[in-house]
Amino acid sequence: MVTWGTEKKTTKLAYNMKGKKIKNATVIGLTQSSSLIWVWEGYGHKISESSLIHELIHLSLRALNGHGDYDHEGTKRDGWTSEHTKMIDEAKNMLRSFDI
Repeated sequence: MVTWGTEKKTTKLAYNMKGKKIKNATVIGLTQSSSLIWVWEGYGHKISESSLIHELIHLSLRALNGHGDYDHEGTKRDGWTSEHTKMIDEAKNMLRSFDI
């Protein structure tokens, strides 16, 4: 299930794409459980400008590995690779080409 938000959220702890810990981070998406993600609506209300694909990868990794790899390309958890990040960029660019 996806819930959409009109405002970004702040969380006490998050990790950037390289695995660096960030305190009191502003986030645009959260994986809240094995079947629930929250996503900020994105600039211009476009899926390409949201974190939907990013959060879906977290859910997929959670289903595959038992965890969503919260530190992304960092070294604390295995799962997320640079190929996942590349796929997100490519998918978002494709959606942008259709103004979605």
